[in-house]
Amino acid sequence: MSTVSGVGFDKFGNFYLWQLLVILTTDSLFAMLGAIAKTPEQAQAMAVPPLMFCIIFNGFFVTLKGVQSWMKWAIYISPVFYGIQQIAVELFSDGVSPTSPAYTRSGQFVIDNYDYRDDYTGPALAVLFSMFCFFRTNQVVALKRLNNPEK
Repeated sequence: MSTVSGVGFDKFGNFYLWQLLVILTTDSLFAMLGAIAKTPEQAQAMAVPPLMFCIIFNGFFVTLKGVQSWMKWAIYISPVFYGIQQIAVELFSDGVSPTSPAYTRSGQFVIDNYDYRDDYTGPALAVLFSMFCFFRTNQVVALKRLNNPEK
């Protein structure tokens, strides 16, 4: 995918890291929902709203600049937002000044347009790791209390 996209291989490590963290976090969310549900059909039905939430409020379709102020929380609790934000900053950060004539064709324009921040690595790691731990812990509790495998 990296070769076909035309993105330099030097960016692959960062892309892979953030994509992996997002996948681990969302997988934990869906594993928790699967542990809560009594049947596979119920688990699928329960998974649709969080899936749509993560897709819509990922900071790309609904941006931090474009969302109503009272809905910004939705972007901040979407694990996909942190991955997209960090990948975009790594890929597009080129330091072009907004006063430069080439600004509208620069990667910095993309970062500014979506209101991404280049100082968000720490909070992004903290949020994704916290969500991962929360979802996995609740998965174990749900398996033990709601769907005890020993029964």
